[in-house]
Amino acid sequence: MTFTIRNQLEGLSSIGNVSKADAKMIADILEEVVQAVAAAGPLGLPGGKLYAHLMAAGMDLETFNNMMAVLLRLGRVTKRDSDAGDVYRLAAA
Repeated sequence: MTFTIRNQLEGLSSIGNVSKADAKMIADILEEVVQAVAAAGPLGLPGGKLYAHLMAAGMDLETFNNMMAVLLRLGRVTKRDSDAGDVYRLAAA
C-alpha cells in the first residue's frame, strides 16, 4: 500500500473527536504542504515563506506549527534550523 497521510489519519474518526470528512480535509491539506516542500527541491522551503502563504489563506501560527510538527512526526518532512529560520525538506523515502 502506498503511504499517504490519509492512511495515518483514518483512526481519528474512530476516536470520536474528528469526523471522516474533517480527517480527509486535514489529510488533503497536509499532502498539499508536503507537495509544496517537495517542489522546493533539495534546498528546501523556508518555513517563513510557507507560513506567509498559509497565513494569507487564514492559518494562524499555532496551527502552522502544529501542522509542521505532525509532518515531522510522520516522517514526511525534515527541518533544519538556521539563522534565517526553519527550512523544511522532503524526507527521504
